[in-house]
Amino acid sequence: MLKLLEKVERRADTTKFGRLWMQPLKYIYAIGFRELLYKISHKQKIVSTTLFFGRKMTIALPAATDIYLTGGKSHPSEIRLARFLIKNLHAGDSFMDIGAHYGYFTLLAAELVGHSGMVRSFEPASDSFNILSRNVAGRNNITVFPVAVSDGVANVVFYEFENMQSEYNSMEIGQFENEGWFKRKAPRKVSIAATGIDRVTGETGFMPDIIKVDVEGAEDKVVLGGQSFLQSHAPVIILEYLAVTRHNEAHQKAVALLRSWGYVPHVINKVGEITPVSDIENNLKINGLNSDNIVFLKTVPGRTE
Repeated sequence: MLKLLEKVERRADTTKFGRLWMQPLKYIYAIGFRELLYKISHKQKIVSTTLFFGRKMTIALPAATDIYLTGGKSHPSEIRLARFLIKNLHAGDSFMDIGAHYGYFTLLAAELVGHSGMVRSFEPASDSFNILSRNVAGRNNITVFPVAVSDGVANVVFYEFENMQSEYNSMEIGQFENEGWFKRKAPRKVSIAATGIDRVTGETGFMPDIIKVDVEGAEDKVVLGGQSFLQSHAPVIILEYLAVTRHNEAHQKAVALLRSWGYVPHVINKVGEITPVSDIENNLKINGLNSDNIVFLKTVPGRTE
């Protein structure tokens, strides 16, 4: 599967002309829709595409244009994360996807853990959850939940953006308030059900080996809601960490909690291996990144291919 992922990276790294040359009709359709039709109608387009590992996936354009054109999420941090999962998630393992969106990493994880493993995914945004549900239909090793993951079980306020910014759906929107797109169209404010990692693991017996957290500003709440499980067990935590310029207070609090419980942050290199990092924000600055997926371990799992 690592070799198959290289195709995503090649397509992501090439120029616009190169992408056009490789798949002209698909490229013209996707970019034309994003730059012309969507800007007029602001209505998403539901399409199907094939992921790099051969599975079909339903997505909504323009939000998932990269998946449509490359067969995977194409940001360098997401390609590195995919490599890490391929190397460290195995048949029979359990994976928790918190902030699943349309289910790209959910589907990848399900492929890796196989029929003997289990994936549980959480996506509170209604439009995204509907597409996620379509993508997991018939997959017996995936269970999806239309709830937020937080530090309690009471309803929480949640903000849903239109399709183009749907990956930013969150319980916290302060980081976006100065963005031009935010000023043009404010998100829809809704009240949704919430749960916590401790409740999920305690009530169901689900014991995730790896937990991915991508919740756009509620990371500290997710970690707090799992303090019992995270302290008594040693799951691998993958946390999307934002740069300080993107109002990362919640990320800083989450990291402080994890460190206090004995977790050590690691960065993922280009080949999917990890190395400890003492200063996450400085590492982002040195590498010119505004976000990265950071792996937190109590002990190095030592399970690589």
